[in-house]
Amino acid sequence: MKKLLLLWIWLLPLACVWAQQGERAALEKQRAALLKKMEQTEALLEEVSGNRQAGLLRLRTLNARLRQHRTLVQSINREMFFIEEDMQETQEVVAALSDDLKDLKEEYGAMIYLSSKNTASRAYNQILYLFASETFNQLLARYHFLNQYKETRSYQIEQILLVKEMLTRKQQQLAKDQKTRQELLEREQQDQKEILKLKKQQQAVVAQLSKEAKTLKERLEEEKEAEKALAQKITEVLKRSLKENDAALSVNTESGSEGAASDRAAMMIFEASRNRLIWPVKEGFISSRFGRQEHPVLEKIWVDNLGIDITTRENESVHAVFAGKVVAVTKVPGMQYMVTLQHGEYFTVYARLQEVKVQTGQQVQQLTPLGTVGSTSDGLASLQFQVWHNQRKLNPEEWLSMD
Repeated sequence: MKKLLLLWIWLLPLACVWAQQGERAALEKQRAALLKKMEQTEALLEEVSGNRQAGLLRLRTLNARLRQHRTLVQSINREMFFIEEDMQETQEVVAALSDDLKDLKEEYGAMIYLSSKNTASRAYNQILYLFASETFNQLLARYHFLNQYKETRSYQIEQILLVKEMLTRKQQQLAKDQKTRQELLEREQQDQKEILKLKKQQQAVVAQLSKEAKTLKERLEEEKEAEKALAQKITEVLKRSLKENDAALSVNTESGSEGAASDRAAMMIFEASRNRLIWPVKEGFISSRFGRQEHPVLEKIWVDNLGIDITTRENESVHAVFAGKVVAVTKVPGMQYMVTLQHGEYFTVYARLQEVKVQTGQQVQQLTPLGTVGSTSDGLASLQFQVWHNQRKLNPEEWLSMD
C-alpha cells in the first residue's frame, strides 16, 4: 500500500507539473527579456528628453514604455497563476506525505512493540532461539522469520527516510514559491504605479504637442512622401527578385539542380523562425508599430506603417536577422539607404541606413553587418524594419524574439 502511495505521489502530478514548469520557465524568460528592454527604453527616453525637437518621439517612447509595463503586468499575473497552482499542488503533496510519514512511523512503532514480545527479542540471543527448535523444519522457519523481520525493519526505515526527504524538498519548494509570489506581487504593484505615472507624462506631452499641430502635419506629409517612395522601391525590388527567382527555379528544376531544394529549405527554416529572429540592432525599442493606426496626437488622422520603427542609439550597427542574399541596395528620398535581403520566398527590409556595408548579390549570414542606423528629421537614430512573404507584408513583431 505504501509503495502504491509513494508511486502516486511521484507520478500523478508529473504530467501537469512538467507542462506548467515549461510555461512558467518561458514566462520567467519573457519577464527577464522585458525588463532588459525596459532598461534600454528608459535610457533612450532620458536621451530623448533632452532634445526639444523630439516631442513626438518622446511620446512614442512613453507609449512604448506603457506597452512594456502592461505586458510585464500581464506576464507577472500569468506567472503568479502558475505559482499559485504549483503551491496548491505542493501543499496537497505535503499533506499526503505528512500523513504517509505518520502512518509509517505508527506501523514501525507497532512492529517494534510486537517484536519485543517475540521470543527472538528476549534477553537471550538469537542463536539460542534458533537451537531451541524442536525440529529441523522449525529451525528453518525461525531462521526465515528472523531474516524477514530484519529486512522488514530495514525497508520501513528506508521508507521513513525517503518520505522525510521528499517532505523536506516539497516544503522548501513551497517556501521558495511563496517568496517568488511575494516578489512578483510587489513588482506588479510597482509597475501599476509606474503606469499611472507614465499616463500623466503621456497626457502632458500630448497637450504640448497639440499646440504644434501645424508643424506635426507638415512633418507627417514629409514622412508620408518618404514612406510612399520606400513602398514603391520595395514593390519594384520584390517583383524583380521574385521574377528572377521563378526563372532560376524553372532552370534548376529542369536541370535537376540542388538550387531549388536549397531555396525551399531556406524558406522552411525561415518560417520556423517566427518569434525567434534576432533583433537587427543590439539595443532599441519599437517606437512605431506595424499596420494602420491613429496618429498619437493629430485627431482623425491615420498612419500606415509597412513595418516597425526601432529607435536605437546614434551610429548603431545594423545586422542581418537571418542568412540570405542581398537583392537590393537602394537610396530612397527621405529614408536614406535601404537594404533588402531575400530568404527564399521571404524578404527582410532595413531602411533609413546612413551607411551601407554590403552590395547587391552578396550572400550574408545571420549577424553580418549591413550598415549603420541613420536619423529621422528629429535627429534621432531610428531603423525601419520590415518582413515580407512574396509581396505580402507581415508584422515584424510576430517574428522578432523577445530576447
